[in-house]
Amino acid sequence: MRRMHVALAISLCVLICAPSLTVLGADEPREGGTLVLARLRDVVGLDPNMTTAHDSHRLFELVFSRLVSLDSELLPTPELAASWEISADGLLYTFHLHEGVTFHNGEELTAHDVKYTLDRILDPEGGSPVRSFFVNIGEVNVLDPYTVELQLTTPRAGLLMYLSIPEASIVNKTLAEREDLNRRANVIGTGPFRLADWSPDEYMLLERHDEYFQPDIPYLDAIEMLIMPEESSIIASLRAGTADFAMIETAVTAQRVRGIPSANVLAVPSLRYLPLFVNAGRTPLDDPRVRMAISYALDRQAIINTVLLGEGEVSGPIPPSNPYWAVPVEELPGYVHDIGTARELLREAGYEDGFSLQLATTSAFAPTAEVIEFQLREVGIRVNIEVLEYGVYIDRWLEADFDLGLSHNSGQPDPDFYLYRYFRSGQGLTFIHGHLSSERLDYLLDQGQIETDLDKRRELYAEAQVILAEMNPFIWLYVRNEYFVPQEHVRGFVPLATGSIENLKNAWLDR
Repeated sequence: MRRMHVALAISLCVLICAPSLTVLGADEPREGGTLVLARLRDVVGLDPNMTTAHDSHRLFELVFSRLVSLDSELLPTPELAASWEISADGLLYTFHLHEGVTFHNGEELTAHDVKYTLDRILDPEGGSPVRSFFVNIGEVNVLDPYTVELQLTTPRAGLLMYLSIPEASIVNKTLAEREDLNRRANVIGTGPFRLADWSPDEYMLLERHDEYFQPDIPYLDAIEMLIMPEESSIIASLRAGTADFAMIETAVTAQRVRGIPSANVLAVPSLRYLPLFVNAGRTPLDDPRVRMAISYALDRQAIINTVLLGEGEVSGPIPPSNPYWAVPVEELPGYVHDIGTARELLREAGYEDGFSLQLATTSAFAPTAEVIEFQLREVGIRVNIEVLEYGVYIDRWLEADFDLGLSHNSGQPDPDFYLYRYFRSGQGLTFIHGHLSSERLDYLLDQGQIETDLDKRRELYAEAQVILAEMNPFIWLYVRNEYFVPQEHVRGFVPLATGSIENLKNAWLDR
């Protein structure tokens, strides 16, 4: 039945290139114990429908549930929805919910919670940053307490995938109608763990949800997340054995951790990518020749070699870890490192003597920013780097308060995720690049959402990527690996290219 559902959404199927991974845990799982997880940053926002921060997603996927999740091959698989049917014209989705699912406060989840959540995301006044993913949904109807129907205005090839994102977590209708979901006491989901305690920027304690609807899991009694602002502290905790599991970000740290006999470094090519955000609403970045000059001036492979120790790949608008959809970067304009062409473009634009730009970033990406500053100096562009605390950076990002910005963007298997919300005119995140637009690009992105023929859809997105590389609303740099580090006594965890740790619900401690 599941594969039939996947076949109906075949446009989601992508080939993810990843090294062979050993799944830790072939023995009989043991129940109990607290897994101590070390990570660099705390959550930024607690309301799942309103928060896009990658670090918050790591909480949402353990505390909340969605209609659909992704399996190890990144294909849609049932979660709260036990099954679903899709009409032949792709305009009607009917989801049949598991019965007896309870929220952490003891209330039963019903189709009314699903309808409320989706209506909440769709509310144009509600402010959900993922509203554009679901605008094809015309109506959400409750057929009975365990059946919900989505009526679409046009087909949406990636809908099942979008229903699997953390921002589509189902919230408690009764609670959300009267309370602020950004308050710690109101983090109430149906997921395998519940939020029991939280000291911001220090630790977060998640305890087992004993009434979790999936049988026999989770095995762990609790997960204690420790916030360690330096990766050197994470390494020390792994060496000392005070951390059972770690999330790390840099290749330097990965190489150091590989020297710890008890630690297993799992590296998966990421669906996330690192763009240089370009605020084309400001002079001189409003000139396409200037933006293209920056693209030519950057030696992306040198950045990878310097910052990632070679553990990464040059990325276009869709990252190479999504190979079915990604146009090879050698086929995109502006990807050859060419100082002469960069200088000529700046001369044509009237900036032969160069200019100054401000680049906002966080400590995690400061090394990349420094290489960018050095490379752009060669063509007369003087870059002043601002290294901001993460929350401050997010606030500045939401206001597009920078000339250039540098941070990761999240990824998903479907190409629409990377392109529509940022580059389709009138969508929620076009402010970040000064609302650059193209009628042809709008047409391609609109068609890409509804085209169900896989080959035709691929052609649409291939042309869109070329146009974006010519426009440079972002200047795409690279993808790195997602690194997960379970100690040898942690079994059952399977990593995903999305960076998700939701499979900790299947993890157990062999000690």
